[in-house]
Amino acid sequence: MFQIEVRRLCADDYPGLSSWLGVNIDEIRSAAEAHHVQSRDHWIAHAGSEVVGGLSSWRSPDGRLRLYPDKCREDAWAPLLSRITGPAVACVNGRNVEALAALRQCGFLVARTELMYEIPVCTHQALFPAGYEVVSAADVSVEDVMALDCRLRDDVPGTEGWTEALEWFREENHGSPYFDPACYLIVRADHQHVALIRVWNGPRPLPRLGMVGVLSAYRGRGLATALLGQVLSVWSQRGGTVITAEVDQDNHASNALMTAFSGRVTGTEFELSRPS
Repeated sequence: MFQIEVRRLCADDYPGLSSWLGVNIDEIRSAAEAHHVQSRDHWIAHAGSEVVGGLSSWRSPDGRLRLYPDKCREDAWAPLLSRITGPAVACVNGRNVEALAALRQCGFLVARTELMYEIPVCTHQALFPAGYEVVSAADVSVEDVMALDCRLRDDVPGTEGWTEALEWFREENHGSPYFDPACYLIVRADHQHVALIRVWNGPRPLPRLGMVGVLSAYRGRGLATALLGQVLSVWSQRGGTVITAEVDQDNHASNALMTAFSGRVTGTEFELSRPS
C-alpha cells in the first residue's frame, strides 16, 4: 500500500486527473488555468503513480475560503484537507457520504442545507407590471450588473457580504462561454436596475438557474415569477425539458417560487463550515 502524497496540481498531472475523474483533459486544463482562478490552489493526491483525489480552494469576493473537492479515495480525504488551514466552507452533495464524513472529522459542521430542484420547461405568460423594462444583461454594463448582483447577494444565504470584484465578475459572467443573453435578464424601474435572473447554458448537462432576485423595495409585484416564466419559455422554444436550481431550505419565498413552477426536489446539498 502506497502512502498518500499530496502536492500542488501541475500540467504533468492533467492526464492522470482526467483519467481519475473521467473528464476530458481540456476541461481539466481550462479549469486549472482560467485567469480568474490564478489565486485558487489546486491539490492532487497520489498513491504511488495513481491519482486518488483532488481538491481546489478559492477565496470568493465575500471573503470566504471555499473548497471544491473532486472525487477522492477514502484514505485521501484527510491528507488533502490537511493542506487547508483556518476558516473554510465546502458544499457537498448529500449522497457523498464519504466526503461528508471526512469533512466532519476535520472540524467542519453543517451550516446550511440546500434543496436541489428540477423545474419542468414549458411556455409561460411572463407578465411584468407597467413601468418595468426587461433587458438582456448583454445590453447592460458589466459594472451595473455587478452592482445589482452584490446588492442581491446580501439576501442570499451563504453569500452575504459579497463585494465587487470587476475582473472576476466580468470573466464569470459576460466573458463566460456559458453566458446566455436570452436567459440573463435585468429589470429596470425608476431609473435603476431592480431585479435579475440568470440561467447558465453549461457546463453542466442541464441548464442551471444561478440566481433570481429582486431588491427588497420591489418585491411582491410578481417580478421573480415573470422572470422565471420568461426564461422557461425560452428553453421551451429551444426544446429543453428541465432546468435545475439549488435553494436554501429555509428560504421560504424561493422554495414557494420553485413549487409554483412545479419544481421537484431531487436531492440535497450541504454547506459545511469550519470556523477556525
